Amino acid sequence: SKIGPQLFFGGPGDDKGHLYPIWSRSIVQNYPSEGFRLPLQEYIRNGYDASDMLCLVPHTMKDSFSYVAEHVTDDAAVTIIERLISSVRTIISENKVIGGWEQHLSWLEKVLSEVWHNRGPYPGLGSALIYLGCRSGMSFQREIIKTVSDKKENPWSFVEAILEGRRSPTFPGHTKNLLEASGRWRSEPEIRKALLRLLTRFEVTPDQVERVMHPTKRKDSGISVDESAIIDNPYLLSELDLGGENSDPLDFDMIDHGMLPSPDIADASIEPVKNDDD
Repeated sequence: SKIGPQLFFGGPGDDKGHLYPIWSRSIVQNYPSEGFRLPLQEYIRNGYDASDMLCLVPHTMKDSFSYVAEHVTDDAAVTIIERLISSVRTIISENKVIGGWEQHLSWLEKVLSEVWHNRGPYPGLGSALIYLGCRSGMSFQREIIKTVSDKKENPWSFVEAILEGRRSPTFPGHTKNLLEASGRWRSEPEIRKALLRLLTRFEVTPDQVERVMHPTKRKDSGISVDESAIIDNPYLLSELDLGGENSDPLDFDMIDHGMLPSPDIADASIEPVKNDDD
């Protein structure tokens, strides 16, 4: 609810007279109206089994939760918030610890909606543009695509029109990069275009896009299927991907969020994964 001012150490400062900043600053949160603590201590103190109430961080997100102030992506936040909702529902159903759990549950649902909105239906657009040679792909996504989404336009249709020459690529700071991406996009076979289009639905990094798109790197990382198989069943990525030297594997939650997004932000053009359980 409030972020305090930057504080500085006393003294003369550096050779230019600049004072040295203090690393920490005051941050006030709206706790407990916007925040809560899982009652682990209460469960332990009373001898209750807390296993169903715990919110466990997936292994693939360990880096996001290594430090208190670590950045957490929208996709990771969706996963954790959904797990917290499950934890609070368990606390309510078990009725072992009294508290404002219904209020906390309502707040979590509100926050989940906000995070889904921030994520959008195509969180991998920036990484896909980088793969195509648009070095400013991430900033283009933040500066331009966000505006497109706010106007309720389809972000992928907007970008695809630029790549195919049906819309002007003239955007200050991005024009040259978009023209380069357009040239590479037009040279790609249709099956690879379809795969890259699919990857934009997931919150993938540039390294992850490169790994999936490059046939040799894809095979080396354990993804022993071709483009068509991935397009037919994207969940194969979470089952087979071993990750790379500088990037984590594509996990189930990442794929699931792309295939089954919140109805508030879902793109109606998405095709359901084929059911081959029979």
